[in-house]
Amino acid sequence: MRRITGAQWVINLVRSCASRKDLAEARRIHAQILDSDPLRRDKRVADQLVLMYSKCGSLAEACDVFHTMIELPDLYSWNVLALAYAHHGHAAGAKATFDQMPQRNHVSWHSIISAHSILGQAEEAKRVLDRMPAADLLSWNIVIAVFAQKRYFHGTKQTFDFMPVLDIVSWNCLVTTFAHKGGIDQTCKCFFLMPQWDAVASTAMVQAFAQFGHMEESKAVFDQSMDRGAVLWTILLVAYTHKNLIAEASEIFDRMPARDVVVWTAIVLALGQNGEFDRAAVLFHAMPERNIISWNTMLAASAINRSAEETTAMFEALDERNLVSWNILLDSYARNGALDRAMHAFDLMPAWESVAWNTLIAGLGLRSRISEAKSLFDRMPATKNIISWTSMIQGFVETGSVDDAKELFDLMPGWDPASWNLVLQAYARSGHTESVKSVFQEMPEKSLLAHVFLIAAFAQGGQIAEAKSAFDRMIRLDITAWNTIIAAYCGDHDPGLKNARRGFDRAPKRDIVSWNTIISGYVQRENLEEAKLLFDSMPEKNRVSCNAMLAGYSNRCLADEAADLFHSMTQSAITQPDRLSLTAMINVYSKTGQLQRARDLFSSIANPDVTLWNAMIAGHSNSGDLDHGIQLLRSMWIAGVDPDGVTLLTVLATCAQKGLIDESCHHFQSLLADHGVRTERSHFSCMVDLLARIGRLGDAIDLAMSMPFVPDEVELASLLSACGLHRDADQAARAAMDLGSVSPTRSSPYVLLSNAFVQEVTPFLAPGNYATL
Repeated sequence: MRRITGAQWVINLVRSCASRKDLAEARRIHAQILDSDPLRRDKRVADQLVLMYSKCGSLAEACDVFHTMIELPDLYSWNVLALAYAHHGHAAGAKATFDQMPQRNHVSWHSIISAHSILGQAEEAKRVLDRMPAADLLSWNIVIAVFAQKRYFHGTKQTFDFMPVLDIVSWNCLVTTFAHKGGIDQTCKCFFLMPQWDAVASTAMVQAFAQFGHMEESKAVFDQSMDRGAVLWTILLVAYTHKNLIAEASEIFDRMPARDVVVWTAIVLALGQNGEFDRAAVLFHAMPERNIISWNTMLAASAINRSAEETTAMFEALDERNLVSWNILLDSYARNGALDRAMHAFDLMPAWESVAWNTLIAGLGLRSRISEAKSLFDRMPATKNIISWTSMIQGFVETGSVDDAKELFDLMPGWDPASWNLVLQAYARSGHTESVKSVFQEMPEKSLLAHVFLIAAFAQGGQIAEAKSAFDRMIRLDITAWNTIIAAYCGDHDPGLKNARRGFDRAPKRDIVSWNTIISGYVQRENLEEAKLLFDSMPEKNRVSCNAMLAGYSNRCLADEAADLFHSMTQSAITQPDRLSLTAMINVYSKTGQLQRARDLFSSIANPDVTLWNAMIAGHSNSGDLDHGIQLLRSMWIAGVDPDGVTLLTVLATCAQKGLIDESCHHFQSLLADHGVRTERSHFSCMVDLLARIGRLGDAIDLAMSMPFVPDEVELASLLSACGLHRDADQAARAAMDLGSVSPTRSSPYVLLSNAFVQEVTPFLAPGNYATL
């Protein structure tokens, strides 16, 4: 750098450096100035150095210049120092400088008000304003702006009402605050009272209308705006994406006169979140420029819509990764149940923050790996936050560990509504209605969701009157509360669903959950006609709506109607068929004897899960094609799909129909020993029934006595009926005595034995042999 001379030229150089915020260059210029005695003594130069260091981020060096280079500071110098403190949000320094000033002007007052404003100290800024000898419009606007920024509704409104003069900035602060905190009516009234509108006001109204779901009005304000800059276009685009109106958002995107990386990223994010991954990928690759946020957005879209392998490949292709990238990868593994890979990726992360810990804890908990989740939770450092605690409690809730959930809840350093609601949910799921009532009474603030859990708990316990009473006591009813009481009535023993329908009709507002609930209720009551009328009347449908109707068609064996609906589902991204849809179609084809159509549909599925395999096995077995059912079981093993309890029950029932006792015993032992299927009472009951019906009564009794369940009337009735069929009074007596000894206080074995002898055995006894009775 050549030696610098000339005060004005130096001042211009210092200002240029300040605009670039180049601290290293600032220090070099400062060193050169110190070498020049005339420049070192020039107060104008020193004032600019204070401003330069402030803008370059070094408050300490700005203060040092003020105290070492300015011998006799004037009002401008004092204001420059005060503004430096304000720029860095140093309210104490700004106040100390303000107090030392021999005289003050509006700039002096603005500096201390601005310092409080930057720190968000609205009340302190207002107190300084009240002390000003003659507050000007700028001072008032600084104060109202900080109230608006903090979204202090009353402070903003009160300041606005006291302002002697208003301008567009004042009005914008009020409109923005109303948009965030007030109702839509208040926001509209304020907006239409404005003498003029600018881009800020239009943006606030676009957001306000969108927030309350009035997208047509939001679009109308946008169309009327005379200043449609990039920000306003982006706000409208994001508003449509938040409402999942992807077609409208895409139209806005196509019309935009200019698009920056934020806009491109927003539309990619919207498409990815709504299941349109392929369109998101096309736009992503068309982006003129990408940054780490864009890449992470696309990675998140893959995590939501694609397999863990595809997301991993995209992650490994990233040129740059940050903790957000790693967290998305962890989320992908957790979503897909690849928890071992998630734990391995967690170990490879360059650093851990609470998001990563919480993702892994939540993933392990939801997959019932609760001991590993608890171990990870205990290892977690001091970064535990409320989400960490609630994720662990959620894991206990999902595994039914109610006592553990409550114990951990009691250990929390602080509770928020979400943690209280989790405990309520745990007790509600487990049917502990009294505990739900007790926790509800303890809650310091009873949220709407807490009331909903209370209603749901009563409904689950069959206490519909109490559920209705809890609903009636709610001060404010939202759509979730209405949906919960409708669902409660749907689960009630009300054949005609009169109460549920009355609640549906009375609800002031209905969403898609309301419609799906009442339609599912009619389907469960086998009133398919009423369900179809409601389905056709729905303003919008989703996959759940269609699946409810598919289940109804399947129950009524209406294959053509089901096929038509299924085909229409494939034409929309919102209603794309899922596992339930495919299962319903396989069931209806099987029930109507269209096994080839079932096989064709099944063959078109890329990776059928155990539910779909079970549907195919059951469909063939129930249609009499038992050999194909068993063949499908073997194909399922070859495909690497682990069977479950439904598989075992279906196979046992299939073998029972054909009397294949050896096959039945083989599959029973194989599925339990080799495949780790969790046994249920129904599995043993089926085997006991099969053994008894083919005459192996002793083996049937031995199995009933050795099963890990207390035998009940179902097993005993099956055995005694078989004893009667095979005219074996001795085994009938043994069955009653052995099974009765398990629970000697129960009279049912002896009652059933007496009935069996009278109805089944007695007719076959020789005359005079009634002593056995």
